[in-house]
Amino acid sequence: MKMLSSWLVPMVTVALLGAGACGKKEEPAPAPEKVEAPANPEKGTEAKANEEKAAEPGEEPVKAAEPGEEPAKAAEPGEEPAKAAEPGEEPAAAVDTAAPAADQFPAFGEAAKLKLLTDGTGEKAPLRWKPVAEASEKLAMVMDTDMAINVAGQAMPMKMTMKMDMDGKVTEVKEDGSAVVQMVVADASMEMPGVPAGGGDMFRDMLKGLTIEATMDPRGVTSNTSVKGGGDMAAKLAESMNQSLDQMSIPFPEEPVGIGAKWQALTSQETNGMKVRMVATYELVSLADGKGKVTMTIQQFADPQQMDMNGVKADLKSLKSAGAGTMEFELGKPMLMKADMTLKMDAALGVMGQAADMKVTAKVSMQPRE
Repeated sequence: MKMLSSWLVPMVTVALLGAGACGKKEEPAPAPEKVEAPANPEKGTEAKANEEKAAEPGEEPVKAAEPGEEPAKAAEPGEEPAKAAEPGEEPAAAVDTAAPAADQFPAFGEAAKLKLLTDGTGEKAPLRWKPVAEASEKLAMVMDTDMAINVAGQAMPMKMTMKMDMDGKVTEVKEDGSAVVQMVVADASMEMPGVPAGGGDMFRDMLKGLTIEATMDPRGVTSNTSVKGGGDMAAKLAESMNQSLDQMSIPFPEEPVGIGAKWQALTSQETNGMKVRMVATYELVSLADGKGKVTMTIQQFADPQQMDMNGVKADLKSLKSAGAGTMEFELGKPMLMKADMTLKMDAALGVMGQAADMKVTAKVSMQPRE
């Protein structure tokens, strides 16, 4: 689980930046609309009066609720009524995109602020990594990305599939129980319509051999992170990635927990010229014989700011990002076993004097490989 946060998210970031490097550099960067996080399947429903509200002149009536369904909320003044779901379509999820107050987040460069929300049920015990020296894992990551960019009224849809083979290993276990963990990109590929011949090779050359190394304590707090190897662009990204890698490992809670335990981590990250605040919430859904599974939700927020991303200057007007997924881990191997996540991002930017809107949906899967 920890290694999803400390390895997967940064690797996705590098992959996206690499894809941009292989594409057309004169095209401005993106911006979005409102982000929709995956629906919460556990949201309760309560049967209510199956009535229709009388419509005001010129207003569409609010549809009555079906048995066991919550009635649609009437639109507030100046607000568009909620759209009813089409047959076979899931209703749109209401998303709480309100960020905690800025003073609740740690300063940039500081460790995550952790809060236990519930300690779960049944037998409780502290969650701790118990790394074994030389333990290893071979992983295959696939990321399918749909991107919609709108600049000066021109829409530029883009689809890409990125694949990376990664080899993880515990290179050292120290007396205090902390471990030095290494992750190496063994191979990489990219498929994107419209990319010139050789673009995929450029992407592979940029990432192949990239090595990430960090020290992680028994609660998952990382330090002494380094990124090296890979191509020239990967080297340029290494310095900006170091801080985010240190902070993106969400620690286990200090308190003993049982199944159903939930905890939240607030982090402040600065990567590739952009400062972002992140809220991550974990729930332990299973744990047996040192192997466990968690669900995870993420929200990211950013204040308006000026950025310099690989020589491209941009003004970030707004950014909202949300995601959810599941992860499987083994306490003896502080690296991800399996993961499936969906990430959505909306951003509004000013690039080269023009307004740009970008909306991105990325589906990420990590599985063991032979």
